[in-house]
Amino acid sequence: MLAKLEMALYVAFTTDLWTSLQNIAYMCVTAHWINPVDSGRHTGQNISVRLSDCASEWNIPINKIAATVHDNGSNMNAAMNLLDDWPDQLCFAHTLQLAISAGLKVKSIARMLGASRRLSTHFKCSTVAAQALREKQKALQNNDTTMVSEVIIDCSTRWNSTLDMLERLIKLWWAIGAVLSDPQVTVRSIASTFEMTDENWSLAEALIPILKPFKQVTVMSSGQNYPSILSVYVHLYIIMKNISDLKPDDAAAIKECRKAITNELQTLYYPTGYSVLNAAKAAVVDPRYKLLKFF
Repeated sequence: MLAKLEMALYVAFTTDLWTSLQNIAYMCVTAHWINPVDSGRHTGQNISVRLSDCASEWNIPINKIAATVHDNGSNMNAAMNLLDDWPDQLCFAHTLQLAISAGLKVKSIARMLGASRRLSTHFKCSTVAAQALREKQKALQNNDTTMVSEVIIDCSTRWNSTLDMLERLIKLWWAIGAVLSDPQVTVRSIASTFEMTDENWSLAEALIPILKPFKQVTVMSSGQNYPSILSVYVHLYIIMKNISDLKPDDAAAIKECRKAITNELQTLYYPTGYSVLNAAKAAVVDPRYKLLKFF
């Protein structure tokens, strides 16, 4: 460790004082630095070599490695194939991200999302439109400013933000319509380029309940919550059951979205076998799930 510190160009400290229940005072100091690394390409070969180096550097024998959690990137999969003695585990949250992205690429849904982004961007970038939207909301809420909300623009790498954008647009539906139909605020020729069709509004509304369970599972599986593998199989079972439950009144685009997500999950997660088997074993020994009949 001292040798690593000597190689560091700069070191940053974080520190804090705290007192234990035994009334003993402590001062914690954490040092942060960046290790010099080579600028090699992120190929499967280079990744596998670096992982092996890390294990050797910390004297971790292969038989002690219980799992290596990684995303579904082709380079990461190639690296794990080269490290055939290393047990690997797919990142559940990243797998969900890819599966949902496949569902959102359905043509009708992709067009609806494009229209939603244009509409949200208009109210985000135009100060006149944004102020008018606030005023319309206050008028609808009897001047209650606590109920005023802003539009949300989604981020392509965070599908949760797509759900947030749609939910906010549905919430602001009446206020948005009032602004776009007000000639003193929006010129008609401009308004027509941002107005969403009734079909798109209906599709957005129908998509929200499909995406909500995925958001709940994604939040619970996020790294900041320090999730364990215990709940992965249960969450996967619930999601697969929910997404494959086709409704008679589902629009064609919604049915296609459900199928796309289901196919992607089956393609990405189930063929690995090991990832699902590990998750199932963990769920079996968890007392919380012993009465659930999903195995």
